[in-house]
Amino acid sequence: MVVEVVSASGEVNGKVPWFAEDEGLGAEAMTVVSVLGAQGSGKSTLLNALLGTGFSVAKKGSLLGAATTRGVVADKAAESQLLMAFDVEGADGRERAGREGKKFAANLAGFAGA
Repeated sequence: MVVEVVSASGEVNGKVPWFAEDEGLGAEAMTVVSVLGAQGSGKSTLLNALLGTGFSVAKKGSLLGAATTRGVVADKAAESQLLMAFDVEGADGRERAGREGKKFAANLAGFAGA
């Protein structure tokens, strides 16, 4: 089940835990993996292939570099419910231009790396 962690507008989902079945687990119980990179570079596809997550991916033949992830979304690995993956919006999103776009990308990278 994919859960929005940071919205496209930059709002953090304050409902913790993000997954109901994690109630009672401490933050240190989870291992988190996140992938950062250019828009359309295959971040979601890589996570789905390696971890069995269910992130949305671009359809074959769609415009190269088209955004499928907005903000940050999370899903758990198929083989381990203690492994969570963050799928992060592409750092060079065409929809976000200029200084604000760079700031948003930097904030997402900081969140994913924390």
